[in-house]
This record gives sequence, structure tokens and C-alpha cells, in this order.
Amino acid sequence: MDAGPIWAAQEFPLPAEPVAKSSLYRHQVTKAAVAAVLTAVERFEHGDWEPEALDYDCPDVRGTLRPTMRQADRAIDWSRDPAPHIIRTIRAADSRPGVLDATLFETELYLFGAHEEDRLHGASGEILAQREGAICVATVDGALWISHASATDGLHASIKLPAAQVLRSRLEAVPEYPLAPTAPCDHRTFRDIVYSERNGVGYLAFDFYNGAMSTRQCRRLRKAFRRARAADTRVIVLKGGRDYFSNGIHLNVIEASPDPAAESWANINAIDDLVLDILETRSQLVVSAMGGNAGAGGAMMALAADRVIVSDSVVLNPHYKGMGGLFGSEYWTYTLPRRVGARTADELTNGR
Repeated sequence: MDAGPIWAAQEFPLPAEPVAKSSLYRHQVTKAAVAAVLTAVERFEHGDWEPEALDYDCPDVRGTLRPTMRQADRAIDWSRDPAPHIIRTIRAADSRPGVLDATLFETELYLFGAHEEDRLHGASGEILAQREGAICVATVDGALWISHASATDGLHASIKLPAAQVLRSRLEAVPEYPLAPTAPCDHRTFRDIVYSERNGVGYLAFDFYNGAMSTRQCRRLRKAFRRARAADTRVIVLKGGRDYFSNGIHLNVIEASPDPAAESWANINAIDDLVLDILETRSQLVVSAMGGNAGAGGAMMALAADRVIVSDSVVLNPHYKGMGGLFGSEYWTYTLPRRVGARTADELTNGR
């Protein structure tokens, strides 16, 4: 921004609901950047535009150059900071570098994936509950959920994993606090699968961190889909998260598994079972609603639906070969050529 003459600039409104930094980049910043690039190219082609460097003395210029943010600037004081402040702090560092915290768990961890919690309460800093890999931590004014963490040392240092998996040895006395996908959405909390119905349409929403789907998540989503299929509806909408529809199997969970080969095999079979159920559904029209990006098996999974609706800002990475020469699965050899033809299917998967 301060490195030279400016050819184009683009402003955008922030979303009404607070989001993580990376989410802002994937949506508002990406759209603005594309618009600015196209404007800059057009101005360059016409040859009548004179770019100017940023002048902070100009009254029309808002803001100022800020120093690089360090972990000391992100530090959380669990004895004093309210939940909204902690959530904003974690989201401002998500998905990188995360917030380094060494006080809450008596060990250094990077924290990711903060979610509001309206009902649980306890002593500040107390781990109140766990749910599907996330942990609920009490604050001075309530509580919040942390879905992911990474250690700073050890065998799996720097690998982002479900927080409960990272802290497994410290959570033996912490109760599970399950919430069914069909439970009413009457308060803010952490839930990665939600099912609702409206006007004869069943909406199966799933929002997994960074779009990665572990063996358990695939099986839970398949179970929820089967329940949706048994409902008296005409349509089932598969509604992925804001940032990612899906990125397929969970490579981090596989890497951290005691037997990565067995876990990868289980994960691939679990997502394939889900895709097969979607493919074989005849009782309802199935629609994949892709408002977020998708990659590898997650992009191919969407093709199992009867209809696929994609936002114009979504980025698709439908190949596997960049991931160590994998061939992939999710029945794409059956669905992809039917969508785009054999030649384009080969270009997408082999040409990358």
C-alpha cells in the first residue's frame, strides 16, 4: 500500500456480523482486489491515467500506516477481558497466526475458531464443556467456544487440530455438551451441523473449520443427511459454510493420528459413503448451495447433488494431484465428466 504509485483503489463495507480476518479476505477483500486490478489494467491500457503515491497529508486520506502486530498486542487477560473482546482478538488473528496463550491451559497454545456462547457460565478461565472437538471456556462475563488449537512444541507442533484433541489429557473431567443438528437455533453457541425446514425444503447446513472434514464429521454429516432424507420435504439443500463449502478429508487429523494410513482410509471411506447417499437420493431434489470456496474432495462432493448453485466469488480447486499425486475419490470419475465432459474433466484433474 505504501510501496509506490497507486493505479486503483477500491472500498467495501464491512459485514454486519463480525467475522474472522481470513473470512474478510476471502470475500470482501477478494472482490475489491479483483475490481481494483481490472480498473488498473483498463487505466494502463488507455494510457491517460497518472498514478499517484499515497499522501498522508491529503485531507481525503483516512487512516495511517500502523506497525506490524505482534503476539504481545494480541495477549488475552482471562481474568479481566470480556468474551466479546476475546472473540474479536482471536478472529483478528484467524486463520493465521492465531493467538498465542500460555496462561489458560498452563502450556503455550495458538488459539483459533472463536464462537459465542449465551448459556454456559463458570469461573473465569474454567473449561466448562466440550462439543465435537471444541472447548467452552468461561470468561468474566459469560463464556466462549474455541474450536481449534496448535501446540508450539512436540510431535505435532504447529498443526491445527480440534482443541479437545490437543488438550485431551486435560479434559478427562470436562463433560460433553452435545447439541443435535435439529435442536432449535434459539441462542448463540458452537455447532457445526444444523438442520432446519421451511416451506417444504430441508436445509442441511455444515460449517467445518477451514472446510476440512474428519472421519467423525463425515459420519455425523451422513447421519444428518439420512435424517433429512427421511423427512417429508421436496428439496434438500446442502449448505456449506461462509468461507468453505468443503475441502474434503481432514489432512491435519490424519497426520496427527497414531496410524495415519488407517485414518486416511477411514476418512476417504466416510466421505465416499456420504457422497453415495447423496447420489442415490430419489425422494428429494438435492441442491448444493456453495457460498464458500471448495477444494479436492469437497468440490467433488458438491457434484453429487442434482443441482449445484455457486456464488460468483467462489474459488474451486477440484484437483488432487497437487496433494502428493493423489487420485482422489468421492465418485468424481462418475459425476465430473457428466457435468463438464471428459476433456474438461481431464484438464481440471490432470492439468490443474
